[in-house]
Amino acid sequence: GAGLGLPSFVAGLCGASKVLLTDRGPIVEVAAANIAANPQLKGVEVAELEWTEADAAALLAGPLGGKVDLIVGCDVCFAPLFNGAVAETPALLHVLHAVASAETEILLSVERREKDGIDEFFEVAKKMFSAVEDLKMIGGVRIARLRK
Repeated sequence: GAGLGLPSFVAGLCGASKVLLTDRGPIVEVAAANIAANPQLKGVEVAELEWTEADAAALLAGPLGGKVDLIVGCDVCFAPLFNGAVAETPALLHVLHAVASAETEILLSVERREKDGIDEFFEVAKKMFSAVEDLKMIGGVRIARLRK
């Protein structure tokens, strides 16, 4: 989820040729309004994305143009977002796997919380991705990189 879209806006301002924010429902409308209010954000778009493989495939074939270089996710992988169902593969991992290629770099950051399910999330990720590495722990925030 893009939330307020700050990482995407920074990527656009730093020269990324195309940036796509994704989220659900009313957040998409807020992100679109933020983009419209900031004309300097060239190449920054927003699209609705449910965490399903079908939505991911449609996004990849449509707005993403078949290729994704970098995926950045902030606070998208803690247990409450996938209904605490850590025992099953989180929907987010399926979407990331469907959209990524071997060249795609996936960076995820998450603030550690009590009973957050993060360790379990990354254990499942290790079964789906060829590389899952912790890059840094800053304060209570874990930053990790995944590769297909």
